[in-house]
Amino acid sequence: MTWFGWNSNGIKLASSLIGSGLLCCWGATVYIQFIISVERFTAICYPVWFSRIFSARHTSAFILIAWIASALQIAAIGIFMQVYFHFDPSKFAYINTGDLKEVRSLGGAIFIGLLFIGMIIIDATSVISLRKRNNIQIRRLSKHRFNRRSTKSQRNIRRRRETILFFQSLITCLILMIQQILFHLSSNFTNPWLNALTNVCPTLVLHSTNGYAATKL
Repeated sequence: MTWFGWNSNGIKLASSLIGSGLLCCWGATVYIQFIISVERFTAICYPVWFSRIFSARHTSAFILIAWIASALQIAAIGIFMQVYFHFDPSKFAYINTGDLKEVRSLGGAIFIGLLFIGMIIIDATSVISLRKRNNIQIRRLSKHRFNRRSTKSQRNIRRRRETILFFQSLITCLILMIQQILFHLSSNFTNPWLNALTNVCPTLVLHSTNGYAATKL
């Protein structure tokens, strides 16, 4: 018996939960990066809006929305593939995470579960530390924004840099959505070349945009 691609027997269920969780973390990390880039862009280019939009409560809500959006995206794509393309959900690559790790016992499933919990803790800690460091950097950039000694060309350079980061993060989010759709599709492909193509091409485009943004900073 399956429900949204989650098999109901013991180890398979743990495998499905872990695989879905890993994919959710992957998506949420990209969305949080986008939120941070929007925050920096607003602080530099529209400082009056920054204090209204990015209060501590609003930012926490944005991060929560990023996690919810990532989880809903996985569920929506999975349901779409089942209903319209009649794909077998048990063949989705992220559903078989436990099988790919050769988990054949309850102890192995518990071990992977503990690793997954550890990864969640590390991910949450990194988000919190990144958030604190970003706040310090935003305050420093805002001071430069209103510094009279700062020339107009310097302010334009900072604005251009934050604009590039903003659009780079936006492109990253769009590529992520496309890649997750291809990720579901490739799970049902038998041709290894087609499987590799649907996973490698979006990754190459993603790294290219990151490299382009880095050269402009």
